[in-house]
Amino acid sequence: MHATQMQALVNACKDEDEVRIITCALHIAATAARDRKQDVAIAIRHLVDAHQGREQAEKEYKRQRFVLASQILSGLVANPGGPYQANDRSGWGLCNCDESQVVGTAVGLAECLLAANESAPIPHNPKDFNAV
Repeated sequence: MHATQMQALVNACKDEDEVRIITCALHIAATAARDRKQDVAIAIRHLVDAHQGREQAEKEYKRQRFVLASQILSGLVANPGGPYQANDRSGWGLCNCDESQVVGTAVGLAECLLAANESAPIPHNPKDFNAV
């Protein structure tokens, strides 16, 4: 790794610029490969691939959490005994909570559901699966 490459990578990390970090890392890997340091080039490439895979997994987790939380929130709000209840003074309104608590509950339930789904065993035979 040349000094200019290292400085570019350090600056990208300081700026928290993901695109520049990956670009610099791949440039360093290419330089290492040209210098016949294949082990270094391969190690850097594996790090970049692992980072991108983790980033994609995080995006997918957030997408699934958002979808589930939205559905849970819809159910909470639609329930007449839920957070929105009849109020003699103003018709319908929040009861015993505020918006952030309702949303926090929906997100928390979505995270619990994702965690439970992750740890649930996958049945080998669909007939063995007894849904509760």
